[in-house]
Amino acid sequence: MKNIDEILAKHFSQCTTAEEEEILSQWRLNNEETYKQLSTIMKETQYIDYSDLFDPQEGWEEVSSKMNLKEAKVTGKVRNLWFRNLSIAASIVMVLSLGLWQLFSSHEKVIRADQMMTYTLPDHTKVILKKNSELKFNKTFADDRRDVSLKGDAFFEVEKDSSRPFTIHLAETKVTVLGTSFNIMTERSDAIVVVRTGRVAFESKDHQKVILTPGDRGVYRSQNIIKSINKDPNYMSWVTKDMDFKNCSLLDVFDKLEEVYMQKLSVQGDFSDMFVTIHFKDQTLQETLDELAILFDLKVVSNGSRFIVVKKDEK
Repeated sequence: MKNIDEILAKHFSQCTTAEEEEILSQWRLNNEETYKQLSTIMKETQYIDYSDLFDPQEGWEEVSSKMNLKEAKVTGKVRNLWFRNLSIAASIVMVLSLGLWQLFSSHEKVIRADQMMTYTLPDHTKVILKKNSELKFNKTFADDRRDVSLKGDAFFEVEKDSSRPFTIHLAETKVTVLGTSFNIMTERSDAIVVVRTGRVAFESKDHQKVILTPGDRGVYRSQNIIKSINKDPNYMSWVTKDMDFKNCSLLDVFDKLEEVYMQKLSVQGDFSDMFVTIHFKDQTLQETLDELAILFDLKVVSNGSRFIVVKKDEK
């Protein structure tokens, strides 16, 4: 049977398993007074609600690996229950303390997008995450700032709060705003920021910094930030599924479709002399390819994991 002291400590830390709770229930049949004494101790300590700050299960596992929770040997016939209960309570407080001291920064809330999703942060900022993207943040923002970390692509509509700047930390850059909407695309250390509304500061770790306003595009690549006018009308297409192409290379269209639908296209043949003006709205990838196939006499085959696009006059 598992050590009851360990189970009690985990019980009051709210990280027991169903099996452990069953063991505890059996133990309480003959030890209810001891349990009540321990409950009183825990209530009187008035420790803070740690549940939003760290994971008690992980905190317990860290503590239990460093502590010897075996029941102390008793030399007399009468066990000093009060002292024993204090020991158990102390081990619980150690779980909490370890979490607050050691795990605050590493136990943020993590949102991983298995598909495109919308999430609202504690300050009511709206975030649209692209598939396979990841967002990290503390469940409660600080009084003077709002910090999140992003891997992948996301669109932010930041809730205005002039007293608490909102900062998105990327691999080698960060974006700081007061209240605005903008799109961020990242790949390894590279990053692209396109501003839709408001004003943002785009800054690298070596303190290169540009201010971006609506219609601006900031690109960080090869340890340099370059500011320019955004010329991609489809930068939000992964969110809206609304794409407008005007005399665009068909190969560029295929690239955008891969980006928007996150599905690989295998293009076979010479498409370098093909250009198109076309508009797609709320269509599936299959539907867009079928439309292009009609226009350019193409053959489109799906093998499940990707689409193969072939010019019919090339085998």
